[in-house]
Amino acid sequence: MILPSGTFQLRLMGLIHAAILTLALFIFLDAIRARAWWLRLVCGFLLVFIWTDLQYVQRFNTGWSRTIWFTTPILLLGTSAWMLLKTPQDYRVAPAFTVVFYKLAVLSPDPKSMLADFHMPEGEFLKYVGHYAYEPEVPIGDPQFRRWILSLVTPSSLGSYYWHHPDVMKKVLLFELRKFAPDLVAPFHLVWLFGLAIVTSGFCILSPRIANWIPLWPVTLLSALLAVSSFMFASMSDAVENARHLAFFQAATDLTIFSVAVSVLLSIENRLGERKPDRVRYPSIECPNTPLKQRD
Repeated sequence: MILPSGTFQLRLMGLIHAAILTLALFIFLDAIRARAWWLRLVCGFLLVFIWTDLQYVQRFNTGWSRTIWFTTPILLLGTSAWMLLKTPQDYRVAPAFTVVFYKLAVLSPDPKSMLADFHMPEGEFLKYVGHYAYEPEVPIGDPQFRRWILSLVTPSSLGSYYWHHPDVMKKVLLFELRKFAPDLVAPFHLVWLFGLAIVTSGFCILSPRIANWIPLWPVTLLSALLAVSSFMFASMSDAVENARHLAFFQAATDLTIFSVAVSVLLSIENRLGERKPDRVRYPSIECPNTPLKQRD
């Protein structure tokens, strides 16, 4: 908006990202300023330990008021919709070709049946099974071939295929989970992490008592749903360099882990505060019929 047309200034983007990160850190540190010293110390360690790379936080930020809690998902969805609308149709050719021939055709038990689902003649397309868009034998630069791919592999046709072949969708997600997720996240099973986070958040919605034990459950639920949806979208719509496409998934995963850890710390602090006896100084009560020495 402020640079000349066609100009991209990486240093300016770095300044914006640094300002967003500084604001996020200020909001969080301000929120825990009155907490116990050990809680602030552990939270500071977790911030440094979990987010050791700027790419994990530059695309995700949270706020502290209820207004921001409700507007943040809307802004995220609105930004995603705007990006999809502004993305040139021709940009979809390479991922559309790759996800069909390099992923679905390979994982499908019957590649010919898969081609039929996308209305692709075997004589024209069977030879591309197992190849991705940028290999020399793929005529990705042919305008007619690109239009052909765009007309056959659409979001609706891709979604319809997954809907009618859930076994292939399961293979796709498991393949991506085993291949790319271990390079991006802590070494434990993500399915159990997100499943436990979502189920526990459901109990928090139903029971205020459980919600008191996990005070940050709205953050946990939102970040877990963002992580799962971003992972599924990247895995099911592309097939090349998905580790690069899962940066938002990494940020949401880290926030899920962090919110769970902070919830545990807050719950421990609250329990310790309940056990600590309060020192109350009661005023002296004077009785007119009591001698002065006894009153003292």
